[in-house]
Amino acid sequence: MQVRTVVTWNTMISGYCRNDSPKEALMIYRRMEDAGVHADCATVLSVLPACGCLKNFEMGREVHSLVEQVGFRDNLSVWKAVVDMYVKYGRMDKARSVFEKMIDRDVVTWTTMIHGFISIGVKPNAVTLASLLAACASLPHLRLGKCRRNLIDMYAKCNCFRLGYQVFTKTSKKRTELAREAVELFKFMLLDAVKPNDATLKSVLPPFVIEADPRQALSMHSYLVRSGFLQELSAGYGMHGHGETSLSLFNEMVQSGVKPNEVTFTSILHACGHAGLVDDGLCLFNFMLKNHSGSLRTDHYTCMVDLLDQAGRLEEAYELIKTETFEPSHAIWGALLGACVIHENVELGELSARWLFKLEPKNTENYILWGKIYSAVGRWKDAENVTFDE
Repeated sequence: MQVRTVVTWNTMISGYCRNDSPKEALMIYRRMEDAGVHADCATVLSVLPACGCLKNFEMGREVHSLVEQVGFRDNLSVWKAVVDMYVKYGRMDKARSVFEKMIDRDVVTWTTMIHGFISIGVKPNAVTLASLLAACASLPHLRLGKCRRNLIDMYAKCNCFRLGYQVFTKTSKKRTELAREAVELFKFMLLDAVKPNDATLKSVLPPFVIEADPRQALSMHSYLVRSGFLQELSAGYGMHGHGETSLSLFNEMVQSGVKPNEVTFTSILHACGHAGLVDDGLCLFNFMLKNHSGSLRTDHYTCMVDLLDQAGRLEEAYELIKTETFEPSHAIWGALLGACVIHENVELGELSARWLFKLEPKNTENYILWGKIYSAVGRWKDAENVTFDE
């Protein structure tokens, strides 16, 4: 290749980096410099990790100087890479110096700094910690005055919840006093118009319980209902198969006047199936038919058919399929066919298989399942006659 642009060099450098060849990546970078081609942001973002990986401090410092000279000051990704490189060297003094000069800092940068201190076994004193917290001041100021509380807050905002909890439990303050501070912190957050996410709400619920203040508990409950958090929590328990808990939260949500969405219904029906709560699942489905028919989707029918199949109630499952307002999908017929194999129901198995042959003519698994039904009931000749026609 006669003309090699910076893009060409960058492609080679990043290619070596992606293939775990940092040494070769730095060799290409040196050749790029010798060729008189100036590095850009993409070059730096590949070279800095390679320097950190090889612990090549001299070249890393050289690239850092280049960043300072060329003027990548507005590029957050470049500065994050510089910080990460120094952390890998174990040079937290350098990392902290760069960190404090950064105009913008995101969660990744904060996390990198914290883990850097931990990895070298440094326990920051009050001065070091205060300096680091000051550098994180792009968050809304929540008027926290004490070092330990700030450390908990910093860990939480950097997604280091386990470390934050350890600090929380080791504090000398009484549990109730800390719970009160947590509740006050949450209130400050709302006053500063910062919208809590799921992690915030899950963290703040235990302090409200510890406080045992009925007025505050009622206020928090109202907030959870208005924010839709109960719906998300119910769906979350459903997706992880906690049927009874999911149903309990769902009932509370409905009683509070919150309208469930289709995702919530799907998750809870799935949880009922996982927990074997057939009657509860039927009650929920009937509730949908009566009050939220507009939210019904084919996934809900599939969940119900699977739920009834698990209980061996195949005739009910088939009757439900016949009432479906959508054209039954291959997933629904597949669930019924699989149950027919387990419960040796030849009649419904044949019906399900024929539908599946129309919907998925090239799916050989359906033919195998059909043959298994015949084999299970001793109809060997019929099993032998099951063929797959391409």
